[in-house]
Amino acid sequence: MKSICTDTGKDLLKIAHRAPLEKIGKASDVLKCVAVILFLEVIHIIQTRVKIIEFIDTKPIYIRWSIYYLFVFLLLLGSTSSSGQFIYFQF
Repeated sequence: MKSICTDTGKDLLKIAHRAPLEKIGKASDVLKCVAVILFLEVIHIIQTRVKIIEFIDTKPIYIRWSIYYLFVFLLLLGSTSSSGQFIYFQF
């Protein structure tokens, strides 16, 4: 098992050195992905200590709905609004 973990790390380094940063994507897209991953990890850590649903349910209604609106806003903020052709239309 130890060799699997060390070999995987070496393989990832080889891939990282071969792939130029231009092929990964725009810096803003990469930054968004890193921010989302960090946000999800923070939520995961918090969930190990506190049940988030129960925590939100104990709050007053104006705080609860503020949190709901914040989540919807963040969802819309992260969505794309391209006017291109629907990707599954070709299938």
